[in-house]
Amino acid sequence: MLTKSLLSTIDDVGVVYFSDNKVFRGVYDKKKKDVVDLLSSGLIQKLVDEKLFPETKICNDLKIEGFDFVLEHEKINPIIYPYEWSPEMLRKAGFVVLKVNEIANDYGYEIKDSHVFNLVYRNSQPVFVDFGSFIKKGTTLKWAAYERFICAYVYPLKLYKIGCLDIFKNLFLVTGKGVSPKEFWRIKNPLLRYLNGHFFENYLKAIFLFRNIETIRISTLERKIKYKFIAVLINKLISAKLFASTKINGTKLKKQLESIRFSNKTEWGTYHERWDV
Repeated sequence: MLTKSLLSTIDDVGVVYFSDNKVFRGVYDKKKKDVVDLLSSGLIQKLVDEKLFPETKICNDLKIEGFDFVLEHEKINPIIYPYEWSPEMLRKAGFVVLKVNEIANDYGYEIKDSHVFNLVYRNSQPVFVDFGSFIKKGTTLKWAAYERFICAYVYPLKLYKIGCLDIFKNLFLVTGKGVSPKEFWRIKNPLLRYLNGHFFENYLKAIFLFRNIETIRISTLERKIKYKFIAVLINKLISAKLFASTKINGTKLKKQLESIRFSNKTEWGTYHERWDV
């Protein structure tokens, strides 16, 4: 018996169904060519070989009403949800997302969504499971999931580091989005809470633009920057390669994850010393 996934309403590739020991995906007709191209590219098999993605194949034995094309995925059990993860598990999952995206780039693809519910743990190894997240890499330098990655992995770990343990524990109870930049910086720097909301949002946008200038589309700059000559100037600076290539974006994010250090001490750390045995 098949059970429809409750999250299938947001999957633009198809509908996911679960059986006792398998996961099936009915692929929409409009997405069939994209799925065939992805499977033919060798990317999915490479990720499977690296133990970063579930075994996946075209299923010819099962018919699902409304679908002529069905995929079969390995089912990973038991599911440990992100709100049950430790900080180190979240960090490790972040590294896997970056590794998957790096490999996808080699095949001309990228992942469009990096939220934490796209991963499950197989024993001690995070596995990326969102087949529908792979898209062809466009001409823009920007990684589609760049900001989402920071909100889902970097900001939560930084909050844990500064002692926001309860916030960390409850971050992923509803969604896998993590912490928005606005909320993160208001927690990290209380003085920012007194800034006008509109001004504060513009300030954050300016900071992000400065730190990630090489990832922004020029057409986007021209729409968002009031004075065209500033957009033109920034365009010239980017063209002159005064900014780092986005090839190192993954490296930058890895370094951010690695740099977030926190104590492993917990309230149970001296448990064995509290009792006479």
